[in-house]
Amino acid sequence: MRSKMLGTKVINALYFILVYCICFEEVLGKMKFSLTNIKYLVAVILFCVVYRVSHPSFRQLKYTNGMKYFSIILFVAFLVSIPGFVLIDCDGLKIWKQYLWFPLFIYLFSQVERVSNLTVPLLINTFVKGMVGFTLISIFLYFVPLPIWNDYHIYWGRLTVGYPTIDTVLLCFAILLLLFYPLVRFSIIHKVIMGFILLVGTLMQASGTSLVLLAIILISMCCYLGGIGLSFRCIEVRNYKQNIKSFLFLIFLTGSVITSIYTFLSTKEPKLAETMMLQMENRLYILIGKEEESTLKDVNTMEDRKEKFAHVEQMYLNTAFSRIFGVGYSLVSMQDLSKERIVVEDQYHLNLATIGYLGTFIYFCMLYGIFKRTLRFWNRESLYLYVPSFFFILATSFSSFCIAAFSIIGVTALIYISMSREMINIEKI
Repeated sequence: MRSKMLGTKVINALYFILVYCICFEEVLGKMKFSLTNIKYLVAVILFCVVYRVSHPSFRQLKYTNGMKYFSIILFVAFLVSIPGFVLIDCDGLKIWKQYLWFPLFIYLFSQVERVSNLTVPLLINTFVKGMVGFTLISIFLYFVPLPIWNDYHIYWGRLTVGYPTIDTVLLCFAILLLLFYPLVRFSIIHKVIMGFILLVGTLMQASGTSLVLLAIILISMCCYLGGIGLSFRCIEVRNYKQNIKSFLFLIFLTGSVITSIYTFLSTKEPKLAETMMLQMENRLYILIGKEEESTLKDVNTMEDRKEKFAHVEQMYLNTAFSRIFGVGYSLVSMQDLSKERIVVEDQYHLNLATIGYLGTFIYFCMLYGIFKRTLRFWNRESLYLYVPSFFFILATSFSSFCIAAFSIIGVTALIYISMSREMINIEKI
């Protein structure tokens, strides 16, 4: 009995560590003594432990056909890439292996209640709190130059020690869960304080992706407040009214405090304040297609992505066969930035280069299948968690490696498990 309790405590601890690794992934990777591989070690150890305790039971997870077909395409691309991995290097394999984490996360989170004292809502709760902690720690680490960073001001004018494009996605997922996940409930004051910290943390990233994701959240909240897609018989009126009060007070508090922070920085750190505003202005102009009006005319991240892919097209996608089926992963590299390698920064262009038009089509079919599944929650409060989550993945397909980044895969799998379990409950009714 004692050994069983000890084993459960170890599994509990590993699950918590894994969730915190998801929250702090980019910070761990920017240190002089990089700790980024800890996340892989924890995930593999947890998988081995959980597998010994509970064998797989994937039947209830309800994978879409699109997921199955996309997995087949990725496996074929791997087989085609093996000669290149042997003759060139394994940089592309490092990218491809990231896809393996999604089924592994799905398995781990689907088994959590069978092998531990934890629940999926508790892990989601932990993720939200972890991202609040991430924001506070990031602010501290940005202004306190500890001798643990290679460069703690990597992106001047963006208050982060991680990677803004990834961190901003995690922060927006945390805001979405805080507002709309019905099984994680906080008091109004807790929701407002945590939401404020997460919102400030998101704006600190000065990322165009954050503006898009925040717009999705705002539209979702407006629809929610209007009762669109909801049957009030399916939700608690008390919870609905609490969300209205929390959201309105959060908007007021955030606007007031951000104005105060900018005024303070303008006095104490005028150069930093100016750069932050220019970064945000630049991202906004890029999104509305008027980058020529931006003060930072030479900075256009979307155009940079297009130019990199244009080079890939010229070098490798110059035949009908390569455009349709792609060229595999052997030439992909995020380390060797030479013109002889495939260097892209987002999922959409990565798919076009590696698995071609066919694989990209299947990828979007997979997303469409997930979207149809989210609509089954019509007249349920969780509709406003799952539908925006889909649009998050769709939007970030054009700005980051949304399904090839460990942290984004982790939180996506957590939400997917929550959705799968709720679907099972709906079908039982």
